[in-house]
Amino acid sequence: MTILFDKKTYNLMAIKRTLVYFNDAIYYELNQNDDNIIIEIESKNDDIDLSIITKDIKNKVIDEEVRMSIENETKDIRDSLIKYAFSNDKPSFNE
Repeated sequence: MTILFDKKTYNLMAIKRTLVYFNDAIYYELNQNDDNIIIEIESKNDDIDLSIITKDIKNKVIDEEVRMSIENETKDIRDSLIKYAFSNDKPSFNE
């Protein structure tokens, strides 16, 4: 079964991150052309319904896109918190 994602709309890394979640259920091949990211999927066993897996992949890609957007938006805050956590400039709460 083939799944197409428009390269102008979807992020390749979000697609790759999504496919990892399905390693136990499918084999996949990832390719690209000028306009699309193309995923060829094949079931690892006969009990798996590829039409359902395809829908799950499409939903999960959107989830990953949102996660990546939030990661990007909060990167500076996260980096500042980590830097502060490992710094020696912490306030003392001792009397």
